[in-house]
Amino acid sequence: MDPDPDAILRVTTVDVPGQARVVRLAGETGLAQRDRLGQALAAALREPPPLLVVDLSGLAFCDSTGLSALIRLRLATEDVGTTLVLAAPSRPVIRLIRSVCAEEMFVVHGSIAAALAGTGRA
Repeated sequence: MDPDPDAILRVTTVDVPGQARVVRLAGETGLAQRDRLGQALAAALREPPPLLVVDLSGLAFCDSTGLSALIRLRLATEDVGTTLVLAAPSRPVIRLIRSVCAEEMFVVHGSIAAALAGTGRA
C-alpha cells in the first residue's frame, strides 16, 4: 500500500496581518505530493499578500517536483505583485536550487524572522 501523501507532506499557512503569509512545508515533496503541494501554494495566492514566505525548515526531502512547484510559485507571485521569499532551506534544498541555476530566481533568508524583517539573507 502506498503511503498517504498528506502524511508525507504537511502544509500549514499562517497570516501575519497586514504584512505577510507564511506557508510552512514539512516532510517530503515528491511526485506523489505534486497535486497537494501545487494546491497549497496556489491557495496561498488566492488573496495575494504583499509578502509570501515559504518556510522550508521542516522539509526533509525536495526533488525536482518540489523545485518545479517553487519555480511556478515564483512566476505566479510575480504576476500578482507579491514578493516571494524562501526561509531556512536545508543544504540539500539549496544544492538542488543551485544545480539548475535557479538561485537568482529566489530571495532566500536564514529564518522566518529574517524573511519577515528583510534581513539575514542566506
